[in-house]
Amino acid sequence: ALACLWLCLGRWHAASALCFCWALLSGVFLGLSTVLYFFAIEDESASSVSGLENTYPVLVCVLAALLLGERVSPLGGVGIAVTVVGVVLLSVDVGFSRSYLRC
Repeated sequence: ALACLWLCLGRWHAASALCFCWALLSGVFLGLSTVLYFFAIEDESASSVSGLENTYPVLVCVLAALLLGERVSPLGGVGIAVTVVGVVLLSVDVGFSRSYLRC
């Protein structure tokens, strides 16, 4: 997409080069995360893997608070705590079998 924009505008600036580097880096990490996701699905159940994968907003909130000095609202803090408790519950094996659910 950036190459198409460059062709349409007909010029290349330093800011465009920086944007290109960020886009390239983003694509590399997106590809890496997809590969790791499929490796994880081979070892664990899809529900556990997707549940853990979709906790990235918590990581973003924590990193934004630590690195950028952003403030987390009280409601945001409750959301982070609930998500962390959910991840812990997903990762703990309580020995519950689905055979108990059969009628």
